[in-house]
Amino acid sequence: MPNLVCRAGPLGLSRIITTTTITTSIINMGTKFLLLEHYLTIPTSLRNRVSPYRLVSMDEAMRLVLEVSKPLEPVTLDVNSRLAGHVLSEDVTAPHALPATPTTNVDGYAVQVPYKKGTFKVLTPATLRLGSKVPSDSVYRINTGAPLPPGTNAVIMVEDTQVGSQFSAEEGEEGEEKTVELLAEVDVGENVRNAGSDVRAGDKVLAAGDVISGLGGEIGALAFVGRRQVKAYRKPVVALLSTGNELVDLQQQSSQAEGSSEGWSGVIDTNRPSLGAILEGMGYEVIDIGIAHDDIEAHVSALSDGISRADVLVTTGGTSMGASDLLKPLLERNLKGTIHFGRVAMKPGKPTTFASVPSANGGREKLVFGLPGNPASALVTFYLFVFPALRRLGGWTPEGAELPRVPVELTESLPLDPRPEFHRVHVRITSSGLKAFSTGGQRSSRVASLAGANGLVALPALVEGGPKVLEKGQIAKVVLIGELQT
Repeated sequence: MPNLVCRAGPLGLSRIITTTTITTSIINMGTKFLLLEHYLTIPTSLRNRVSPYRLVSMDEAMRLVLEVSKPLEPVTLDVNSRLAGHVLSEDVTAPHALPATPTTNVDGYAVQVPYKKGTFKVLTPATLRLGSKVPSDSVYRINTGAPLPPGTNAVIMVEDTQVGSQFSAEEGEEGEEKTVELLAEVDVGENVRNAGSDVRAGDKVLAAGDVISGLGGEIGALAFVGRRQVKAYRKPVVALLSTGNELVDLQQQSSQAEGSSEGWSGVIDTNRPSLGAILEGMGYEVIDIGIAHDDIEAHVSALSDGISRADVLVTTGGTSMGASDLLKPLLERNLKGTIHFGRVAMKPGKPTTFASVPSANGGREKLVFGLPGNPASALVTFYLFVFPALRRLGGWTPEGAELPRVPVELTESLPLDPRPEFHRVHVRITSSGLKAFSTGGQRSSRVASLAGANGLVALPALVEGGPKVLEKGQIAKVVLIGELQT
């Protein structure tokens, strides 16, 4: 093995090393190896060509994500629309029976059964004193949901009556019903909700672990039993960071870039805007750390900023084998983090990284996801790994944290790759079931493949002697990342 002399570092120190020492051992501050700063000055042609990080399967990567991501602490929240998306950390029970007294299911007249068809006086809340009993010669006009007054045990619907007489102007309630004719007979309890028929005192209305959806059912149940506040798991705060000298912020690009491509070599950062939109749409608080250029000081500063302000830091770029890919060594060396995996057997997203980093104040560890810089890779790995972790932190069960996978019919043949692949598709509801329509070319850098995608076809890995494509018309599992449309 030939030795080489490397002049590196601010002091121009000469070091004799062998090519076998240019590994993560160098990066990890081993006393007999080069510092990371020195390593970055080594020509790329002389650096290690093999990643030191073990390639893990999708299943193992997902297991690690769900295992490390533990629910955050419970907080007390008001019962309103902002509660949607949270997970309850306590059981909710009814403090008393509901309804507390018999109530009506319909608009009509409360009556005392038995009675005979005929004409009866009409009483109303204005003419019957609260708590008074309805006489046998009278009925009580009542609206849906109102409690039955004493002396009544059933309700006859408006449709089964007709007006007998009305009050005159002299009587002070001109046009209002004075008497009503009952055209039918009802049974005891007809059109009545009995006391405690919805819930009894102490009944569990919602359980710890239940998700408060945005559909209104859970919020309504909490309001029904009179809960103004409830304990739920805190949702994580997420920081977003992009890395790379080539990146330019969409809102800060120069007028030259906006008006002409001449002399323009920058790449507009699409990852932070797209990931930020997804997260905010899901109800997460997002902190934009910005873009870190490819030097150690900028990276460490940005990483430290994100970790100090958020529960989860999501970075894009800097995870592969490029000359300036710094994320993994900096997480391990500078931030004393643990990398749970640094490569995943999948396409796109092979260099996806997942780490945990100690908190500066000694609190719980912070999570870091290093996603590939290519836009399609970033979004695919976000949905497959980051989103389940965020759900888990927010109190979801490991079984429920992952996005659902549903069987869908392919509308075209899709080639298989040696790695499991996630093909971007648009899933539509048709008269013959769910069908998947490819969004086109699947290069990880092709942003257009993301537009309109609401699903990821989970293509199995190509195996020797097995099929090379999934044929048109076959049924495949699709990870749903958006709403279904017709």
